[in-house]
Amino acid sequence: MGQIAMEYSEQNLEMLRNRLSQQDVKIRLDSVTALAEFAAIEKVVDDLIAILDNKAEKWFIRIQAIKSLNKSKSRKAIGAIFAVVNDEEAIVGSEARLAIGNLAANNEPLLIEALLEALGNDKNRFWAADTLGYYSKANLVQQALMDKVNKGNANEREAAAFALGYFKGEP
Repeated sequence: MGQIAMEYSEQNLEMLRNRLSQQDVKIRLDSVTALAEFAAIEKVVDDLIAILDNKAEKWFIRIQAIKSLNKSKSRKAIGAIFAVVNDEEAIVGSEARLAIGNLAANNEPLLIEALLEALGNDKNRFWAADTLGYYSKANLVQQALMDKVNKGNANEREAAAFALGYFKGEP
């Protein structure tokens, strides 16, 4: 796969964004890959999220969108990745879980916040608890989980207790 390498300029960025609507799959894939270098720019994050959310898009392009969004490390990007952990296209969900796990292993603060919030979500709460408990090594997370056990709603308490059951952080 030939990647597009270019310096930042508004013209280069717009050219890449315009290539996202091309019929040619390789052009779209290369553009999504190249946009990772511009992942700090909000309109790029929006474009990548649109690709990820497009269930009609090829699975491998959606996976590349996850990889590119992961470089953003913005709350919006993390939320979009988290939203597809149970995607109907299993390989897309698997890549999203891997991306989230990698961010959690590095104690990415915005991800930890998103996972703590997800403890109250019926659909992803045990997956979020599992990720927090297994990957995160931050003492801050252990305290946040204890707070959820003591002060959270029933879903949050149950999921936080689950995560604390095998927390791998330092005491």
